[in-house]
Amino acid sequence: MKADKQITMKIKPCFLELIKQGKKKHEYRLNTPDRRNLSIGDKITLVSNENPKDTLVVTITDILIYPNWLDALKDYWKEDFDGLFDNLNDLINECNQFYSPEQVKEYGIVRFEIELYNSN
Repeated sequence: MKADKQITMKIKPCFLELIKQGKKKHEYRLNTPDRRNLSIGDKITLVSNENPKDTLVVTITDILIYPNWLDALKDYWKEDFDGLFDNLNDLINECNQFYSPEQVKEYGIVRFEIELYNSN
């Protein structure tokens, strides 16, 4: 039986709060080689990029790969970013601040479906 992997990712506090509230059920990242090694059942420790003591552990329940932000975000952006963005283009503009167009073209975007980790 393989041991589940666990990695740490920084996240904006407003996004972390939506996950804590159970509204944001997907995490979107550049599909870098280290993230390609993650599997369903693995854990992600999300750490606020403003307060390292503000953390949350989630479990990956599904993984999908997309060529760009639009394809990755279009299905769940309203639910995942509830109240933060007026439209999908505003959200894509926000995401473009994290990774360059060249990086997105090279790696694509991974969408992790997540749920709060229950250690019981």
